[in-house]
Amino acid sequence: MARLRFDCVLLVVLAIRATAKRAEGRYSWEQAKCMFKGRKIAFGGDSNQRYHSWTFNVFLETGELRDCHYGKWGCEGSDYDEGERNQYWSPDWGRSKEGTHRMYMKKTFKDIGAQSQYWFLQTTWFDEEEAGKTDYEHMGDVAKQITGYDLVVVSSGWWELKPWGEKDRGYDKCGDSWESDCEKYYAADVKKVVEEWFKPAKAGVWRESSCCGDNQPKWMEGVEKTNEIAKKVINDENMGYAETFYLYDFDSLYDSTVDGTHAKPEFYHEWTMNIMEQAEKQLRTGCLGGSGGGGDESEDEGEGPSPTKQPTSSDESEDESDGGRPEPTYQPSSGSTANPTSGSTANPSRDPTYQPSYQPTSVATPRPTSQ
Repeated sequence: MARLRFDCVLLVVLAIRATAKRAEGRYSWEQAKCMFKGRKIAFGGDSNQRYHSWTFNVFLETGELRDCHYGKWGCEGSDYDEGERNQYWSPDWGRSKEGTHRMYMKKTFKDIGAQSQYWFLQTTWFDEEEAGKTDYEHMGDVAKQITGYDLVVVSSGWWELKPWGEKDRGYDKCGDSWESDCEKYYAADVKKVVEEWFKPAKAGVWRESSCCGDNQPKWMEGVEKTNEIAKKVINDENMGYAETFYLYDFDSLYDSTVDGTHAKPEFYHEWTMNIMEQAEKQLRTGCLGGSGGGGDESEDEGEGPSPTKQPTSSDESEDESDGGRPEPTYQPSSGSTANPTSGSTANPSRDPTYQPSYQPTSVATPRPTSQ
C-alpha cells in the first residue's frame, strides 16, 4: 500500500514537471550556468523584483520558465531555499509594516556552487538616518554583507511615486507632480546605491522600472522620469543598465502582466537576458559567446524599441505595494498569453490576439501550458 502511494505521488510529480516549459531566450541555460558558476548574486527591489528574482532562480536551477503561483511568498523550495520563508530584514521605518515588504530570502544552486539573495526595498536608499537604532538592518548594513559579491541587481522607482508626504526626503507626491525635489533626491539615492552596493561588487546592474506604475496611466510619466534619471547616473558611473520598459506599454499592459503590475514569466525571463548581457560586460566570463562579453563597452547598450504610448483608459491599477490587493491568481494556461514577438506594432491593441512588439529571439517563446 505504501509502495502504491509512493508511485502515485511520483507520477503526480512527474506529470507536473512535464508541464514545465524550457525558458527560451537569446542566452541558454548552459550559458547561464557557465556565467554564474560559483557566483554570489544579490537582488534588491520591490515586488516586481521579487518575482523576477524567483524567475531567475528557477531558470538557473532548472533551465525552465517559472510556472508557480504569484503569492507573496511564492513556492518555497523552488523559488528560494526551504526554511527561508517568513524572514524579515528591515525595520518598520515609516512606509509599510507588512512583512512581505520587509522580506529576505536566499536560493542555493548546489550543482554550480552559486547563491542568490533577495531583499525587498521600500525605497531606493535608506540607512540609519531613516531606520534609526534598531535590531533590524538597513541598506548600509547590507552593503557590508554583499561587498565582493559577483553581481548586484537593484531596481527602485515605483515606490518613490507614492504620496508619502516625505518632504524632508524629497518624496512628497512625486507620482502626481514630479518636482525638482523628486529629481534631486532620487538621483542622490541612486548614486548612493552605486557607491555602496555596486562599486564594492564585481558587477552592478540597475534594472529599469517596467511600465506603468501603480496609478495608471497618470504615473507613467513619473516612471519614465525615474528611468531617465537612473540611466544617466548609471551610465555616468559606468555600471550596467538593463532596459525593460520598452517590452510593453499601457495598451498591452494586461496582455503582458498577471494583474496590471506584475509581469508574466516570459517577460521576467527577458529581463534576465538583458541583465546577463549587462553583467557580462563587467564580469567578462566569455560564457555568452561574445554577446555582451569582452566587447567594446562603448557599444550600443541594446536599447529596445519604444512602443507608442496611447492610453485608452483612466482606470487605476492595483497598488504595487501589494497592500490591500488580492493575490494574483495567474496560472499558466493554453490561452492567449502574450509573448514577446518579432516585428514592431505601431498601435498595440487589447484584442485577444494581440502580440507585444518585441521578440527576444527568432524562435518563439513557448507559451505556458495548463497545470
